[in-house]
Amino acid sequence: MMNSGGELAEWLNYVHTWSISAVASILWVIVAYAFTVVDSFTGVVTFSTLNANGQAVGSIFLWLLPIVVGWLQISPKCDSERVHQAVDRANRLAYVATLDGDPILASKLSNKRAICLRKNSGEIRRDEQSTPPIYNYARFLPWTLAVEHVYYAFREASERSDNHQPVSGEGWETGDKNTRVHHLNRRGSQAQVTAYVNLKPAEIFPKHRSRWGSGIVPRFLLAASVALCLTWGTTGAAILVAFFTPTKGIACRSGSYLIYGIISTLVWIILVTSSVLAHYSTFTLSFKGRYMHTKTTRLAGILSIILRRLGKVLASLNAIWIVLVCLFQFGSFFDRCWCDSSVLYWGVKNAYNVIDVAPDAVAALNAPWIGGVALASGCAIFFMGFVNVLINPALPD
Repeated sequence: MMNSGGELAEWLNYVHTWSISAVASILWVIVAYAFTVVDSFTGVVTFSTLNANGQAVGSIFLWLLPIVVGWLQISPKCDSERVHQAVDRANRLAYVATLDGDPILASKLSNKRAICLRKNSGEIRRDEQSTPPIYNYARFLPWTLAVEHVYYAFREASERSDNHQPVSGEGWETGDKNTRVHHLNRRGSQAQVTAYVNLKPAEIFPKHRSRWGSGIVPRFLLAASVALCLTWGTTGAAILVAFFTPTKGIACRSGSYLIYGIISTLVWIILVTSSVLAHYSTFTLSFKGRYMHTKTTRLAGILSIILRRLGKVLASLNAIWIVLVCLFQFGSFFDRCWCDSSVLYWGVKNAYNVIDVAPDAVAALNAPWIGGVALASGCAIFFMGFVNVLINPALPD
């Protein structure tokens, strides 16, 4: 299993070279946003150009930049073909213990493997098996638990190895300069190997092995906070710019951005809830290789599928909505008395329309516009920094 584990790690941990087109596209987005910001502060502000300013639109789409960069950094380990090849190659080298203690190739004993990728596992796991990083929300819980199962087994084996305890319980064979642990120390019967990787009998009160994974809540809260920070940092910047553009207040433009942000957050909540229910639906007992579902797990599975489809429909409609908002803004659809007067914010009696933009009003725009640029850019940079810091976390001792 050690050789196959090394093979799996080597094939999964490869470097992905960025293409010229990807780098050029990213640079083009940065340059376009920079030109938009510069034009906002250097162009002549008039009534006709005031609400056609592209700074808010540029800010609300700025979240795409750190997300795409993050995907390019993480996506190699999510490539479907590469992952399947790595697992298949590792399983061809995998050995298993037998009842009499002589290890044999796992392929000679059974088609089952300790580590495998499920194929056609049903509708509940459809998103979990989809390889693009956008489906990571569905893999967070089950894959964390799978990693912990492997980690605990290797941790116990490593600790016993450090204490010079062979699997068979016989004398410890000293390794050489090329092999730290002699291969005979890892040989044993099926029962001996099982005991070797399980918790020590001396641990009277061993840690409870959660079916959700240890430390799942703080990691979830950290990832959720950073993701929501990026979403509302860029969306909030667009709302800020539109809100303080005369006539000040929540109107068609700022209100449209607010709706986009709220629906985006709602979609995130729905999909996360779907993944939790999908994971809970797997809490079943197996009998002769078949899973025995209860009414609760079946209901959780059905609700998971419904919520997942609802979330995707809302996400699609929200994407169409924000594109239409941009078309409405640049197509002068929002240049109407009701929108320009911010009736929604001030009310019918107090609403007013700015026809002539005074110099002091233009000067007053600098603070919210600068704040919007700083908020959107700062959140995008913070997100990219967060990904780069944690992309290769420190391994446990």
